[in-house]
Amino acid sequence: LLIPAKIYIGNSKGENCHYPLHWHNNLEFVLVLCGEIKGKINNKYIDVKCGEIFFVNSGELHETWANDKNKIKAITILLSYELLKKYFPNIDSYYFGWY
Repeated sequence: LLIPAKIYIGNSKGENCHYPLHWHNNLEFVLVLCGEIKGKINNKYIDVKCGEIFFVNSGELHETWANDKNKIKAITILLSYELLKKYFPNIDSYYFGWY
């Protein structure tokens, strides 16, 4: 099964790395390759270090910014909610959370 995805490779200095509060239907995975990222997902704050992944569920209000002014590098993968729903009709019964 091939699932189309949007893939972004972010590579910037920390002071230029801020994605303001937003939401979308796509499911979002972010792998931090270099540096540290702070974020807020549904009013819960997260700290993500190099080598760690975070996940944003469909419809969640979220934002991210750099933890410091050093270089930030990350890969973001957006998966289409509508397409996933077509192949996995019960996808709404799953939730990826932070512990």
